[in-house]
Amino acid sequence: MSRVLPAILLGLLLGARTAPAPAMSFDAAGDQLVLAGPVERGDFDRFKSIVERNRFKIDAIVLLDSPGGAAADGFMIGDLIREKRYRTIVAGACYSACALIFLGGAERYFAEGADERALLAFHGLYFRDGSLAQEVTGINRDWVMRRTERWVDDSLLRQWTRFADPRDFVYFLPAESARRRFGAAVLVCKAATDPARGRADCQRVPDTDAYREGIATSRQPARLDPRVVEGLRARR
Repeated sequence: MSRVLPAILLGLLLGARTAPAPAMSFDAAGDQLVLAGPVERGDFDRFKSIVERNRFKIDAIVLLDSPGGAAADGFMIGDLIREKRYRTIVAGACYSACALIFLGGAERYFAEGADERALLAFHGLYFRDGSLAQEVTGINRDWVMRRTERWVDDSLLRQWTRFADPRDFVYFLPAESARRRFGAAVLVCKAATDPARGRADCQRVPDTDAYREGIATSRQPARLDPRVVEGLRARR
């Protein structure tokens, strides 16, 4: 996707919020750059400045908990990650714009030893009022299709890019643990899901996982820098 984005896309906010939120954090840990928090307008410029002026070698982008946020910045950060050929590793709950950033990775992994919160959650593109931005659904779909090297199932992709409710998601989970917990590694979860039961009430998508859909490029987990591991342990 060109970094000259349609004006309508620049105004979108995935996981629309009504209150101001802090910008995404960027922290170095060895040769890994750790991203966490909401994706806000201007985060692409901050990320670009860091990676182009950094004085350390970046091998991987690690994604911790993020509720998503500004779609345009998510797409552009993902594009720059692919341009730089960085790996991406998800080690937390990574929603919407965060999941787009993850797809930028030249190689894409779940983290070794990540806790049960590690997930990738995809849905459509939405205006600030929560309504689906139908005019750019095709942009979302085409970008994901390219970033997964066209491995992603088209019917599943069309489903999540057309969700009318921004609370609806398709979840990709670490395959082995997810199959033990839910009987499937890909779940379709609607807003009507009973919050007391959480993902246990979601629709299972059988016989597939993040690797088969091209979301991840390996079933083997990636090792995190020890400092990131210590940070994850401290959050538990």
